[in-house]
Amino acid sequence: MKKVLWLYEGEDNVPLPQIQAVEEKIGVHVEVRSLGEDFSSENLEQVLILGSSFSWHRERLLEFALQRSINPLQVRFFPWQEVQRIFPTTASKLLEHFLVETLKRRESYPAQVVKLLPERKVLVLPRPEKALQEAFFRFGIPVYSPQPPFLVERDGVNFVLSGESFHEKVGSVVLFPEWQEEPPLRIPMEVEETGRILPLARFRNLLSQKKFREKTVVFVVSPQSHSLKDWEEVFALARDLSRSQKAKIWVLAEEIMVAARQFERLYRETRSEGALFEKTKISTIVLQPTLDMQGLWVEFETERDRYHQRFRADWVVYVPKRSPLPFGASSWWRGDAPIEVFFDLENPNLPRFSTSLQGVFIASQFDEEYFLELAQTVDTYLTQGKIAVSDCTSVEEEKCVLCLTCLRTCPWKAIEIEGKSKRKRAHINW
Repeated sequence: MKKVLWLYEGEDNVPLPQIQAVEEKIGVHVEVRSLGEDFSSENLEQVLILGSSFSWHRERLLEFALQRSINPLQVRFFPWQEVQRIFPTTASKLLEHFLVETLKRRESYPAQVVKLLPERKVLVLPRPEKALQEAFFRFGIPVYSPQPPFLVERDGVNFVLSGESFHEKVGSVVLFPEWQEEPPLRIPMEVEETGRILPLARFRNLLSQKKFREKTVVFVVSPQSHSLKDWEEVFALARDLSRSQKAKIWVLAEEIMVAARQFERLYRETRSEGALFEKTKISTIVLQPTLDMQGLWVEFETERDRYHQRFRADWVVYVPKRSPLPFGASSWWRGDAPIEVFFDLENPNLPRFSTSLQGVFIASQFDEEYFLELAQTVDTYLTQGKIAVSDCTSVEEEKCVLCLTCLRTCPWKAIEIEGKSKRKRAHINW
């Protein structure tokens, strides 16, 4: 008789009647245990897990198989919590169908979960700043930055760096492209002609030349600006202008940065001086010149209560949005797609510094604190490694363009699409 282990998580109601019905129908012995209990994996045909799909993603299932030394192809998951909530009247039948179909499957071929650790080295292009080298040195990570010509290509979890006289494997690549700055909102020509809208850097230079007493100044912060220095400067200018010159200050942004450094304190200080902060979609802000061309009409809608605001401003100061310029990666990157296609700084699903190509990080600032945070992020990536299934067909990440041909044509229904947004890739589920 087949032996099947059924594990349940937390306080889930274990559907014992359905399990017993399946035992009788197809002749298996189902052993029910809590997820935290010890068990023997000897002679197990299947391990079925009952829980929430929010906590049991593919990586966690592989980690579970690795810890318990189980063939990952024998581990299956059923989202009992969600099924009960969405299909309350048919949840039991769906569970029974899942059990029957799972246990009817042919025997899995031997496979093993392995943890792959990238080489503890990093390639920095086009050249590493001294402060960045020191940051990586603190984490014990050697830095490579060769002189061209050379080629870089993916090799498993590593990248192979090869030139005329060298051949190295590195675990990660950090890119410092040049950045172009542009306004985060549309600026009509008649608005620009007033001279009353300026980037943050030009406004900073103007402070020593003009008086802003009792003037209305609007700061517009780009959603693409992840610079802590920019936010620190906006907070400081807004606070000082409110305090020393009694200026009326507005700060418009899609998100207010308060969760870093001492920003929460700066935010409270700035508000206590009378500055107003409003969350709004930057691309919908409308600017018009006043009749005397000595100011601008500012219109926007608040995110909180959809309240339409319109007022006269003496100055509008914007933090530019930044986007990477092409930097000729085609001369050194060997892959099916240009490496630039993996840059998606506006993707909210990507962690800080990350691109949609695992192991490749992108940097946009040049200060010591930023470099330390970047080095720590790369150190975490190199230390955690990647869990993979050996002796199992896999999909090469860089070659998957989500054409879905494999999903449509696979006769065994073995293809699944995993990930979020532009980080989605196909993978083989058994």
